Amino acid sequence: MNNSTKFHRDIKTVNYTVISNSLIKSTEYTAEEKVILIYLLSLADTWKLYKEFLEKEFSGNMSKGRFDKAWSRLKKKGHIIQKKIKGETGTFSGYHYDIWETPKTEMPESDRSGKRSVRKPTNQNSGDIISTNTLNTNIESTKEINLKNTSIILGENKIKNKNKHWNQKEIQKSINLEGMNKIFDNTGIDWINEITKIDFETFVSKYQYLSNDDDGYRLRFLGSSYLDLNDLR
Repeated sequence: MNNSTKFHRDIKTVNYTVISNSLIKSTEYTAEEKVILIYLLSLADTWKLYKEFLEKEFSGNMSKGRFDKAWSRLKKKGHIIQKKIKGETGTFSGYHYDIWETPKTEMPESDRSGKRSVRKPTNQNSGDIISTNTLNTNIESTKEINLKNTSIILGENKIKNKNKHWNQKEIQKSINLEGMNKIFDNTGIDWINEITKIDFETFVSKYQYLSNDDDGYRLRFLGSSYLDLNDLR
């Protein structure tokens, strides 16, 4: 057998992501870890990261358990740094994420499964980096992501909803609305009307018992986000 191969690559000047070959070829990362990290690195600098959105985006190809495990390992390896954000009252209001192409911390020896390591490219020649069209990131003010021509590496299936244009604010509003509806599910309470008619702190105090946590931080966080996302304050 004498195989031959010819690669037909697109010439790209806009809407592409540069990824180190050392990440693509590394044996120290699972397919799930690579897919998630490449996805994260393709996002615009203005993107606000919500883990729930990513879980939904990959749900057609990756179970929640596999996603959570890969996410946790990326955090452990130093690619995802997650910190809690406190609001003016000192209560939890969200997360700040730092996404690192080169790990922020050294990988524990127990996590190493091969000799290759992920390192920051020293130059951008064809032997060191790969230019991909894995995700088409629009960094203009519309903050949209075009998932056209999206392919997951290493033989995985394509991400669901490809060719669909996502508006960042619409995504956040959809996730936020779903979260609020879950809190008030089967209560008969018109929370959309209430949250716009009464003082927000009064709203939280009145309904925090539905939040299933000690101080109602889930309701406070989602309610506050709802007002901000819909320009209601």
